[in-house]
Amino acid sequence: MISKIYTFYDAAAKAYTTPFFMHNDGLAIRAFSDNVNAEEENNISKHPDQFTLFCIGEIDDSNAAVATYEPAKNLGNGLQYQNPSKEATQTDLHMLWDAINEISDLIKKQTEH
Repeated sequence: MISKIYTFYDAAAKAYTTPFFMHNDGLAIRAFSDNVNAEEENNISKHPDQFTLFCIGEIDDSNAAVATYEPAKNLGNGLQYQNPSKEATQTDLHMLWDAINEISDLIKKQTEH
């Protein structure tokens, strides 16, 4: 079976992390996103802007053949996978609700005249 090889680039360290293997980009992105959004702090969740996910090649486990990608495939920076915080989402909803109420009041005033 062919597995893909992934790594994170750590901008603070100016180095790539130890590679890891996944079956496809979707699984690697999900693992990265889970790390970015982990409730328990880790380096990636604390500094998502400093980590970028790359697919650097593939390995065939039937014969140990390794092929590298030149250039490596950039799958995105941690900020791209960061979920909005619940607090921010609630604040946004309150602001939206207030704006809807203001518009509704303006419409009522205009129809009364």
